[in-house]
Order: sequence, then C-alpha cells, then structure tokens
Amino acid sequence: RNGLFSPAVVDLDRNGTADRIYAGDLNGSLWAFDVSNSIDTKWSPAHGRQPLFTGSSGQSITTKPTVIRHPTVSNGSAPNLMVLFGTGRFLADGDKTRSNTQSFYGVWDNGTGALTRSSLASQTFLLNDSGKRARVLDPYLKVKYEKKTGRQYGWYIDLPAKGERVVSEALVRGKIVYFNSIIPDVSVCASGGSGWEMSVKTENGGSPDAPVFDFNEDGAVTVSGDTTSVSGRGGSTGEEQTAYAGKKLEEEQGMPAGPSIIGNRRFTPASATDEGVEMEETLLITNDATVTGRLSWEQLFPD
Repeated sequence: RNGLFSPAVVDLDRNGTADRIYAGDLNGSLWAFDVSNSIDTKWSPAHGRQPLFTGSSGQSITTKPTVIRHPTVSNGSAPNLMVLFGTGRFLADGDKTRSNTQSFYGVWDNGTGALTRSSLASQTFLLNDSGKRARVLDPYLKVKYEKKTGRQYGWYIDLPAKGERVVSEALVRGKIVYFNSIIPDVSVCASGGSGWEMSVKTENGGSPDAPVFDFNEDGAVTVSGDTTSVSGRGGSTGEEQTAYAGKKLEEEQGMPAGPSIIGNRRFTPASATDEGVEMEETLLITNDATVTGRLSWEQLFPD
C-alpha cells in the first residue's frame, strides 16, 4: 500500500497559477508533477514514471515539502529549486517502535530525476550530545552542485537517535531551514517522548556560519554564548568555534510539533504529557527573521 501526502504547490513564473507540485509518499519517494500546461490533460509527473528522489527503505515522507529557489546556484537548469523535507511516520501506535534511521533532505531539482542518496552529499555530526542537549553539523561541507562529472544534487542528514523522525513541515528564513524531530516513547501505553529543534543551512545542511538562535537562553544571540568549540569542520583537525545546529527539548516537555516563527522568535508546541501542551520559545537573531507582511485579509461591507 502507498499514498501521497500533503503537496507543496509552486508558481514558478508568478502569474498566479501552479506550475509544479511536490509530494512525498509512504514508500519514501519524492514526486514532482509538471502542471504548467493550461490543458489539464497534459499534466504529468515531471520525470516520466520516475520520482524526483527516493530515499532509503522505510523512510516514509509524511510531511509537506518546503520549496525554495536554490540558495547558491542562480544559473541552474529549470526549475532550479531546492526541496527540503524530513522522513518518518507517526500515524499509528505501531509506528512508535519503528527504529530504522530517518533523515532530513535538501534535494535540488534542476530537471534531473530518479535521484537517490548516492546523488547527494552526506552531512556529519561534529557534536551530538543528548546530555548537553547540543548538536553541531559541519558548516564547511562542500556539495558539488557545479561539477559536470560527479555532480551532487543536494545533501542529507541522518538523524542519529534511535526512533528519531521528522513528521512536521520545515520553515525557511533567510539561508536557514528550521525543523523539529520527535523521538516517541516506544511503549504503546505511553504518549510521551522527546525531540530536537534543528536549524541548519539550506545550502548544505550544516551549522549556520554564525549563531542564529539563543542556545544558552540568556536573552541574546551571541558568539560567546551560542557557539561551541569543535574539530572536524571541513575535515580539519583543529578546533574552531561553531554555531549550534540543534537543541534538545527538556525531557518533561515531550515531543515537539512543527515550528512557527513570528518576528525574531521561534515557537514550538510541545506535548508535555503531565501538564498539557506547553510552548517552547526561542530567541532568533534579528537579521535572520523575515517580515512576511500581510498574509490574509477580510473585506468588510457596510449594511
């Protein structure tokens, strides 16, 4: 059995009509659909009978993808889009015990289909400390977008905790993609769990070049308080100060839902089982917040 989940609809030429649709399925394939023709009978999968991308076995895509223009390639082949999404399922009690490795992906759609994990660059955790609630990823990872031979079509992060998965939509602000992961309690009688708030570069899935969120919760985003010294950046052996890429929620907060960003604050509803839902609030760097303007309106008519 298979099925598509929530789609992302893209208007490439900004004329108010859909041109491309992206959606993941239960078997772990990401599909692209070309709906640019004005005749609907000519709409079809963009890569024939092949998906744009297929991940590892058991990596269901149950969230709506997030789609942006490629962050570094401005002259790529059409449609030159980056599709960002996580994998994992949490649809029934039986899903709690699923322990196969899930991932977060950034896949470049430049018109080439049938991509696999071997088509992408693999990210590396330079720090993954659950006790310190801290994660750092390699900010210097080189993705070979421009290569004609051996070209790479994006990147992926394998989520390291057993049972960890992404079942909510990611958000992009500036050059950073924000997403949350969950780690369910494996007991079918329990409703708790834990999870991580992640913030990585859209270009390569690495830690931001500078801190973008208040890791130490002192009310400010600073190099001194929100970076840590790690080795291995870009394969180097020396230690360097590096921004955090992830922070684990407190155990008593439970599993996080998807993130929301309002102004320069990130909000994550958490499923704290003893006290009901509570909200995790994190200060973001001001320059990284994007003003969206009016999102909707209501016209009032006099009687």
